[in-house]
Amino acid sequence: GELRAHHRYMTVFSLNDGQISLQGKMLVIGKILTVETMQMFVLAMLYDLQGPENDNSCGQFANEEACHTRKSLFDSAQSYCEWNNQPSPGQDNCMYREEQFSFKISMYILVLTSIFSSLFATPLDYLFKVCHAPLLENAEQAQVSNRVGGRSSLARGVRRLSAISANAVKAARRTTIAATVE
Repeated sequence: GELRAHHRYMTVFSLNDGQISLQGKMLVIGKILTVETMQMFVLAMLYDLQGPENDNSCGQFANEEACHTRKSLFDSAQSYCEWNNQPSPGQDNCMYREEQFSFKISMYILVLTSIFSSLFATPLDYLFKVCHAPLLENAEQAQVSNRVGGRSSLARGVRRLSAISANAVKAARRTTIAATVE
């Protein structure tokens, strides 16, 4: 029950049980799509920073040391270019190196994605709470029904107290009458 009611993804699959309005359903789906789109954007941006496209800048380096100066953003052991001592005809010694993702790079990207997501999560949560807030007319209507409901429960309590008191008085009279008769 709790998992279905409060988990972000399980809520989507249990939307038809009548516990949530159409507006609530649309807001849940909108929030999930917004958060997931934001996370995909952050992932794409970080992967692009880590493994940029070949800009043909490697061919300008004349020696091995200069060829290895441009390093990977998240893993300083990997360089952007690689040195080839025996290039094919028409190729430079320093060539673009295809990016290889290591466990270290994946962990950096995972942590950074989590950080960026959490930075945007608070304003997004606030925005969707504001969108999900009741309209003024609905709030006034609920307030009136709460007042009426509060008065009726107070009246029921007073009636119960009155009935208990009346029964206690009757029992006391019976006891008094029975004691006088004897």
